[in-house]
Amino acid sequence: MSDQPHHGHAEPGHEPIPEPGNEDAVRQVARRDGEPVPDPGIGEHEPRPSDVDRALEKRAELQVSAMFGLATLLTLGFCVAYFAIPEEETFLNTSAMNLALGLTLGGALLLIGIGAIQWAKKLMDDHEIVEMRHPSASSPEDRREAVAALDMGAAESGFGRRTMIRNSLLGSLAALGLPAVVLLRDLGPLPGDALETTVWAKGMRVV
Repeated sequence: MSDQPHHGHAEPGHEPIPEPGNEDAVRQVARRDGEPVPDPGIGEHEPRPSDVDRALEKRAELQVSAMFGLATLLTLGFCVAYFAIPEEETFLNTSAMNLALGLTLGGALLLIGIGAIQWAKKLMDDHEIVEMRHPSASSPEDRREAVAALDMGAAESGFGRRTMIRNSLLGSLAALGLPAVVLLRDLGPLPGDALETTVWAKGMRVV
C-alpha cells in the first residue's frame, strides 16, 4: 500500500486539512466558515485584586482621589499663572505664560481622565451582563428598565458610597470652570457706557 496521503476525501469524523493542491478540502473549509458560530456564553467571573484585598481597594481609592485633587490644584495654578507671569517672560525661547497655561490645564484634564479610568477599572463593579436586542420603540416597560439600569449603574459605581472620590471629582470638575471665567473676563477692556452715548451734546447743532 502507498504511504502517500489521499487527497480529496476525508474519513468520517475527521476534518480535511487544506493543503496545496487539495482543492476539495479548501472548498469544504470555506463552506464551514459560513456556518453559524455557537454562542460561547459568558465565562466565569474572575475577581480583581482590589475585590478581594481591602488594602488594595483602599490604595486604589486614595490614588483616584489624589489624581482628582491634584487636577484641582493644577486648575488653580492655571489661574495663578495667567495673572502672575508677564506676557514678555520667556522660558527656553518660548512664552513662559503659554507654557505654564498649557501644562497646568492639560495636566488637570489628563489627571481627571486617568482618575476616571482607574476608578472604573479597579473600583467599579465589573460583572458581565447580557443585554438582549429590543425594538427601538420605547414602551413604559422599557423606560422602567432604563431607570432601573441607571440606578444599578449608580450603585455599582459606588458614587454615593465612596465620598472621598465623589467629592474630589466634583471639586476638580467645578474648578475647571475657573479658567473659562478668567479667560472670558480678560477679553476686555469693557465697553463701559460707550454704547449708550453719542457725540451729540445739549445745544449742539446736528445739521
